[in-house]
Amino acid sequence: MYLASLILNLRHRQVRVDVARPYELHRTLARTLPDALDKAAERLLYRLEATPDGLPRLLVQSHLPPRWDALPPGYLAPIADALRMKEVALQLDPGQLLAFRLVANPTKRLSRSLPQGRDKSQRVGLRTAQEQEEWLARKGAQHGFAVMQVTISRQDVIAVRRRLSGDADEGGAAMAAGPITQLNAQFDGVLQVVDAAALAAAVAHGIGSGKAFGCGLLSLAPAR
Repeated sequence: MYLASLILNLRHRQVRVDVARPYELHRTLARTLPDALDKAAERLLYRLEATPDGLPRLLVQSHLPPRWDALPPGYLAPIADALRMKEVALQLDPGQLLAFRLVANPTKRLSRSLPQGRDKSQRVGLRTAQEQEEWLARKGAQHGFAVMQVTISRQDVIAVRRRLSGDADEGGAAMAAGPITQLNAQFDGVLQVVDAAALAAAVAHGIGSGKAFGCGLLSLAPAR
């Protein structure tokens, strides 16, 4: 598994577009996947955040090293160490305490009945801190960790892409053109490893929905 840190050049037009539109950032990153890769099976996990100097920093996790030369020329900031990448081998033990950061799209499914009598699930965002903490606790039980403490430091409603006039909803009905939005929340805290294999799988594959739009990357570090 590889983890890369990229400092982006805000003077570059495509960077400004990508920072403002997660769908475009997803498309830019997709170009870096190796040509021989089964792109349906591989998923880049990434998170956009800011450096202490206010520059946009992109953290990218992948199973194979991306082709960074496929990025547009000038996409990275003209500074030293604008691109750093390392191979990561997780060493997890039950009972271990780790600091974590996760930007996620906390949702729940609401069942609704369609005219044909079929049931389909609809995702809705969880907006209150209590709902989001309970969501994280459920994900922890599912993925082999217990949340010891957590802070929700930001909540963003972002337009992940624009809906085209020809799009349809889950029932097949036509929908008006407009943005498709996603609620993101950032969780920082301390977790305890319960099932090392399950947690390693969660790190490798991400947590929750919205992974194509900058959610799901679980970062771990020694707890202080």
